[in-house]
Amino acid sequence: MEQKTTWMRYLLIGISISTFLFTNCIRKVDYQVRAKWIYINETGHNITYRPDSWSTFNVKAFDTTIYYQDGDGGKNVSEADFISPINAQVLFYDDIKCDTLERGNKAYMGNGPIGMDNYESKKISNNNFEFTYRFTEKQYLDAKECK
Repeated sequence: MEQKTTWMRYLLIGISISTFLFTNCIRKVDYQVRAKWIYINETGHNITYRPDSWSTFNVKAFDTTIYYQDGDGGKNVSEADFISPINAQVLFYDDIKCDTLERGNKAYMGNGPIGMDNYESKKISNNNFEFTYRFTEKQYLDAKECK
């Protein structure tokens, strides 16, 4: 009798785990989301920042840097669902001038390329967007000398 009870306990645990995994797999449906990020440097200065200790973001003078970001998302993603991939605190113009960036009170707000409202956005297709940011000569002139 005791062996039968133990066997039933394991069977119930197995059924519970299987049901949990099955229902969670059915409910969770991911959709492919793609963003094309275009950074246009309209100045005669190289623009850099270090997002981490081992890499550098760079847009050369009068050049464009493009990269793609792919991931999973919901069925109907909009431009408002994106946050700028640039999380810089300071942008450097030829390591001579510095532009200190500040986030707003929400993750998508801020000055320069950290604020999503500073991008031109375009929906390419369902869950596929293009975001363009332009570094201008005015931004360079407003930046302060690096200390």
